[in-house]
Amino acid sequence: MKSIILNLFLITAILTLTASGKTISLSYLEELLIRSNPVLLEKEKEIEILKGSLEYIREERKSSQLSVTATYFPSEEYAKEVSGYRYGLSTSIKVPVIKKTFIKKAALKALILEKEAEFFFLKRKLLTKLRKAYTDYYYYGKMENLAEESINQLLIIKDVLRKRFEEKLALWSELLSVESNLIGIETTKRIFKEKKEKAFATIRELIGKPNFPHFKPFLEIRNPEEAYIPDPTEIYRDALQLKEIKLLQEAFKVLRESSQKGESLLTGWFTFTGGITDKEIGDFQKGIGVSFTLSMPLNSKNLTEKLHREKILRAQRELLRAKIANYALITASQIPYRNALIYQERVKSLKASLKEKEEALKTLQLRREAGLTGGTDSYLKEALLTSELFSIKVSLLDSERKVVQALFALKGLTEKEFLRGKEHVSVSRKLHAYWWKTDNVLGNFKREIEFIKEVKKLNIGTIYMSLNEKQLNKFLGNLEGWRELKMFIESAHNEGIELQLLLGENSWIFTQNRQKLLKIVNLFNRFNDYAGINGFSALHLDIEPHALPQWKTSKEKLVNLYLETLNQVKDLSEKPVFVDVSPQYDRIKYDETSLTETVLEIADGINVMCYSTNINYLKRKASEYAQLSLKELKPVLISLSVEKELPPSQSFFKRPRVEFIKAVNMIKMEGIKSVAVQNLTDFRIYLEEEKESRRKFKLVFLDAKTLPEEIVVR
Repeated sequence: MKSIILNLFLITAILTLTASGKTISLSYLEELLIRSNPVLLEKEKEIEILKGSLEYIREERKSSQLSVTATYFPSEEYAKEVSGYRYGLSTSIKVPVIKKTFIKKAALKALILEKEAEFFFLKRKLLTKLRKAYTDYYYYGKMENLAEESINQLLIIKDVLRKRFEEKLALWSELLSVESNLIGIETTKRIFKEKKEKAFATIRELIGKPNFPHFKPFLEIRNPEEAYIPDPTEIYRDALQLKEIKLLQEAFKVLRESSQKGESLLTGWFTFTGGITDKEIGDFQKGIGVSFTLSMPLNSKNLTEKLHREKILRAQRELLRAKIANYALITASQIPYRNALIYQERVKSLKASLKEKEEALKTLQLRREAGLTGGTDSYLKEALLTSELFSIKVSLLDSERKVVQALFALKGLTEKEFLRGKEHVSVSRKLHAYWWKTDNVLGNFKREIEFIKEVKKLNIGTIYMSLNEKQLNKFLGNLEGWRELKMFIESAHNEGIELQLLLGENSWIFTQNRQKLLKIVNLFNRFNDYAGINGFSALHLDIEPHALPQWKTSKEKLVNLYLETLNQVKDLSEKPVFVDVSPQYDRIKYDETSLTETVLEIADGINVMCYSTNINYLKRKASEYAQLSLKELKPVLISLSVEKELPPSQSFFKRPRVEFIKAVNMIKMEGIKSVAVQNLTDFRIYLEEEKESRRKFKLVFLDAKTLPEEIVVR
């Protein structure tokens, strides 16, 4: 596979990557990731095949013989009740020759691939850190060398001016100006050296982590621009091979367990089929193809037809969720693309300035060699040009560093979404939660660790974290607070929990109060610049103009102020902005559309506060918002209340837990990516009471294949 080399040019505002002589534009990648995504095409093809095979089943009068892979039942009696047609689980593996050790070899290969997959799934965050540390180490090293070169040039000029000063041909102030430039560059050099050493220490620490020896060759790359940025189609193909081999491994596991127990767990039989191919099929080379099949009879035509129809409906729902998930992927990709475009434009501008200054310096040196100039002024001008060249070159290297890191961020996205195989088409199994009362946890290291562990047990993957005015000053207003907050967020990240900064003052929409909000957004940006990947993942606004007393009399005015505020925050924030909206916004018209849709057009995503325990209402709204998400290509989440002060018609706090579980699953089945819980404090009490009464509480959420997964809170 050929490396994709970074092309640091901006062409008609489109980020381009050169790969094997081809230019890949943003529009091409969008087509690749969204419209031509092999996962979506596979699912659409599966639905068509399922529909065709359903017609076959309907026309077939007798019981038919169909095949499945890696399907087993706990008993013969159970199998007679549920046997039916199952599609899409066949698999194969290519081996050079058929030997008796085939199963052992296949299982070994499956184990190796599983370990590699485990690295990508569990250690991706560490790999992101490694890439950032390496690019920092590489570029700060170049900046340090550049500073050394500039210092040597200025020392030569300083010696010349000192001699001219002794000869009374130069002024002391002129000598001091060169000395001042020299001190400035020496100070900058020390900063670059410290940053390079810090990056190197991070690299050494990460290389010591489990599984990172796999990526030691990455550090041997002399230039980050040569780092391989994979083609998503290649990643997907590898993911398919991984999926197939894991299926085969599961089948062997079933047979092994069956043999160990001395009983047959299968109602059908196990067969190998093999043959020699005389042409290439896809990516497989010529050779002997070996496959295995578990077969079983169809016992009931009517039952088979019923199960098959359910399979089609489930596949159609998965396709809808797949499209939503892929739109979310391209939305997430926009940030690194935008950063790469911005810094590529800056690189282009800096290269033009660099060329101009280099020509000026070269002209000056040639004139001096020709004897056309040689006075003190020419040396002062050379010193000035040397300092200016140093500043431009440093800015150029820093911009190139940020371009490379933006492309690495894009690489991380493709790994995250495509290496999962089919998993990424499903809804998230993790809940989101609003956390308002944070002052009794933040700042106490022991409580922070306990809190994070407890939140992880609650199956929460994203926290909307609120900070009061005192906390905003403490954690966002100074370097010491930054360090403390960064440590807390990093601890959460290590447990797979993301944090968004939650801001929720309704009066901020008024012009006289808005600057306070914008000031907080600026502090938010500065903290994230400092924290890097251990900062907040997004900004979350819970600003509710409908809760203001003026809403009944001045609704139109408040809506305009509200939208102005959202636009200003979105323009200022360097991270995605998510906004909470009320379902009543669906009925408010703004520019020929609903206020809900208008807010979604501005923001990166929305949470609809559907505070109801009516399952039919929630199902209807979930279906509507899933379609809206698909239309706008942005995530739409639904927030449910478990607040103890709200009545049972609005909050699940006093409702049976099974109703809450049913609501969450039903919302996700309609295509909503995830559900947010309002609020975290009461949600913990809600589950704690259940734990006391039953000692164990099972949260059942849908997994990637819409099969239930039990998460036990102990």
